[in-house]
Amino acid sequence: MNKRPILLSLALSFVVAVVTALTVVFMYDHYRIKAIETSYQSDARFVAENEILVSENFKRLFTSSSPTDFTDAALLGVKSVVYVRSIKNGPLQSIQTGSGVILTSDGYIITNYHVIADAERIEITLDDKRTLVGKVLGTDEFTDLAVLKIEAEHLPYVMMFDSDSLRVGEWVLAIGNPFKLQSTVTAGIVSAKHRNLNLLSSQGIESYIQTDAAINHGNSGGALLNTDGKLVGISSAIVSNSGNYEGFSFAVPVNIVRKVFTDIKNYGVVQRGWLGIEIENVDQKVAEEFKLKNIKGVRIVSVNKNGSASDASMKIDDVICAINAKSIGSISEFMEYLGTFKPGDKISVEYVRDGMKKDAQLTLKNHINTSEEIAIFKDGILKNLGLEIRDMDGLEKAVLAQHGVKVVSVTWNGPCGKSKMEPNYIITKINNQPISSAKDCILKFTELKGEVVVLEGFYQDYPGEFPYTFRVPVQ
Repeated sequence: MNKRPILLSLALSFVVAVVTALTVVFMYDHYRIKAIETSYQSDARFVAENEILVSENFKRLFTSSSPTDFTDAALLGVKSVVYVRSIKNGPLQSIQTGSGVILTSDGYIITNYHVIADAERIEITLDDKRTLVGKVLGTDEFTDLAVLKIEAEHLPYVMMFDSDSLRVGEWVLAIGNPFKLQSTVTAGIVSAKHRNLNLLSSQGIESYIQTDAAINHGNSGGALLNTDGKLVGISSAIVSNSGNYEGFSFAVPVNIVRKVFTDIKNYGVVQRGWLGIEIENVDQKVAEEFKLKNIKGVRIVSVNKNGSASDASMKIDDVICAINAKSIGSISEFMEYLGTFKPGDKISVEYVRDGMKKDAQLTLKNHINTSEEIAIFKDGILKNLGLEIRDMDGLEKAVLAQHGVKVVSVTWNGPCGKSKMEPNYIITKINNQPISSAKDCILKFTELKGEVVVLEGFYQDYPGEFPYTFRVPVQ
């Protein structure tokens, strides 16, 4: 019998058994170590997580929901919001109080027009308790905004955000001076956008941000901030049966504020571009009648001759649905977006006519149907005179006179009104001194406070010269 195969078989079995045993031992040790490591890692992770969860920094940044910590935004906002006192003298002195927001380090402030309307003296109290005199640089009744200036440097100020990117449900912070309680901070969420409350004139731009942040009398002109401390609006109004806060507050979007502030700072008045149309909101009936896919947009109900829309051959019953590819859902959205443009700007308008989409390229015009930037001046000495004036445009200078200024309006009970002056009068001289611009005219009146002046000029539609004599008020 050959023993060699048997020995080989036994040897092979032995080797297999040894290898198997070693493999089992290796695997046992490997997974035992892994289990121990996992246990250690789990314990370490548990400890770390608990340390993080009790950390104040972690709580502030991550737990609950981060926007609910307003401390940094409040700190910046409180320093940048001022207390405004508007004083009007008379048999009984009248004082109106409100708020304002510092927009530049050298003292430019935005507030509501109704806070400083008819004021003879404006006092601005800063967060550091200093009180300074505020000067009105310009107002815009169409948006209920005004720009003030104080003589100060290195002031804290807020940065302006893009209010178009603000979302319903987002946390916001209102800072102001309700009931003379200075530097009051409240919080809420954005409840809605593009609200029209019909508070302003027919040409007013109303596209309010609605919030449930508590504001009251004295908050007007104050700041509405996002959680980063950026300005998203100017608190302006409440809807209430009692006259006090009842859950609804409204702010002018900062995109409107930015336009008004920049124009008044640069021109003294807002340069507003017009399409030369009257519009109404689209409802279900209009949408069905004009074959619209959605109940949104604005329908043209009137087109002014020689206006921008007329020049582009737009017609009554055209439904505007977008400007520069930005969807337009209502009059509020239309007015808000159009209000960011100035005369001379070119825009693209998408509209629907007879169920078909069309596009028009328009050049916006001003209120006198030219594409030039025309400033109307009415504050300061002009307000005391009861006078609004503007520079003449290029056509008027070519046709009527090479120098002079045009009277836009006259207050009937002011010095100019009592002299029988009427709108459209063109002032060419003051006390025999030629007038070349509106700023030149204002300077002359300022130099002649308390003195009798003689204006020379003419009316476009009447032959001959028309002089007017009156005394310039001291205040």
